[in-house]
Amino acid sequence: THFQSPGSGRSATTYASIEASCPSSCGLRGNGCYGQQGHVGMVNARLSRGVTAPDSLRAALDEAAAIRAGIASFRGGRVPQDGAKGGRDLRLHTLGDCATIEAAEILGAACREWMEAGGSKPWTYTHAWRDVPRAAWGEHVSVFASVDKAEDAREARALGYAIAYVTDKFQ
Repeated sequence: THFQSPGSGRSATTYASIEASCPSSCGLRGNGCYGQQGHVGMVNARLSRGVTAPDSLRAALDEAAAIRAGIASFRGGRVPQDGAKGGRDLRLHTLGDCATIEAAEILGAACREWMEAGGSKPWTYTHAWRDVPRAAWGEHVSVFASVDKAEDAREARALGYAIAYVTDKFQ
């Protein structure tokens, strides 16, 4: 897992191995996922070295530790006030996901700590929206259900998620 916090006015972000953290049900995994291509794909390849089996719990624990280390790296353990709404923004797993309830709860707790340290409300996307209830993430993170088909949007919304859908044409 990797935590990155660029200069002023930018979002901090975490990266977790796709192979370790993403649900096998993800339709993009190995089939067009941006996280397995280009520069981000190189980060995924580095993070995935030695990963022999999915381990969402280990990935979440590592990602939460990276968030806490990121908070500690700021002077006085306070997140800089340079984000769009005050505290620096945090994007959870530019690479990766939480495939289990326990993994989402672990990251939700780390997001609470981020906000308590002055950061803005973190956000993320999940392909595990059918298996991980929205409540597992807690109230300190915005989570978008990444749906593979427009028809899935209604189901994801009924489960309490905001929707993200990639399409090649406007509907």
